[in-house]
Amino acid sequence: MLGNVRRASRAVSRRYDAMARQLDMTGAQFSIIALIHATPGKTAGELSDMTFIERSALVRNLALLEKRNLVVGVSEKGSSRKEYRLTDVGVSLYERAVPVWKQAQRELAEVLGESDFLETVEKLKRLSKV
Repeated sequence: MLGNVRRASRAVSRRYDAMARQLDMTGAQFSIIALIHATPGKTAGELSDMTFIERSALVRNLALLEKRNLVVGVSEKGSSRKEYRLTDVGVSLYERAVPVWKQAQRELAEVLGESDFLETVEKLKRLSKV
């Protein structure tokens, strides 16, 4: 089972990464941008917990996104706690990416069939909590 899960994970990741490359980012970076868009003001630790992306990998991606002016980390004076928000450029990229991301999901749904796709997503959500 583990081998099948890993192969499936890599195949799905490759598909989303191919989509994200059209917008000069990775699938993980899109996930981070989408999460910040939905829940602005979260710290790297909070985002890591929400995405299951290991904290150091998340921080590296946040630094790349900040360098591209897509994300900004803001901390209050005297605090090391950085809260992340999308810049206007980041919001614009997110809005351009959503239709492309949805197309990638439609393509995966076509491979499995709509009902199997939805059932698989629900089962994966359950498995992620094991």
